[in-house]
Amino acid sequence: MKLILIFSMFIFSCTLKAQKNVERIKSELQRAESFEQLVDLLFEKRDGFNWRFVDFDADADTTTFVQVLMSMGAGKIATVESPDSAFIYKTLDIYHKKKFRVQYILLDKGRLGVERFDSLSSHIMKKIESGSSFAELAMQYSMDHNARRGGDLGWFEEKQMYEPFDSAVQAHKTGEVFMVNMDEFGWRFIVKNTYHPRIEKVIAAVRMEVKK
Repeated sequence: MKLILIFSMFIFSCTLKAQKNVERIKSELQRAESFEQLVDLLFEKRDGFNWRFVDFDADADTTTFVQVLMSMGAGKIATVESPDSAFIYKTLDIYHKKKFRVQYILLDKGRLGVERFDSLSSHIMKKIESGSSFAELAMQYSMDHNARRGGDLGWFEEKQMYEPFDSAVQAHKTGEVFMVNMDEFGWRFIVKNTYHPRIEKVIAAVRMEVKK
């Protein structure tokens, strides 16, 4: 009986200590108003607490927790409890990001040689203009591993790609086919804008884990 009592007191003491740590961290996070103050705090605590910056897609993630973060706005604190840890979140910013999606065919001048490089580019463009499937052409001609996906690049953020590629994508409408040259690499991309750009709402936050 005595051992049970001692063990219970130990568990209670650990729980109380963890709760105090949670409240202390929440208070310190709240006082960190600038990014510099926040970073200093995080690196000061890195030996005792796990932390990371996280981004939530508020449109795709419809969980109650993310929607609560959205309703709180920037600069607010939220806590999520698990049996072993408390996760403290501070919302940093709510912003919008633009995303694009394209298919491409990559041609490599170094492997083809100058004449064959230009000749193959023209050949592919003629096939596209005559109505050939872009995906099938990508699987046949694209000189990278993404050929097996029909050249589909998936969704990517504005300014995520090399500047000439990013600018060209934004300058063309959905369904248009165009070329992008990257002379420093000897590459040419034949690109098709396959989807309308989409706007996503993002919640940026920092998460700290306090072990119980």
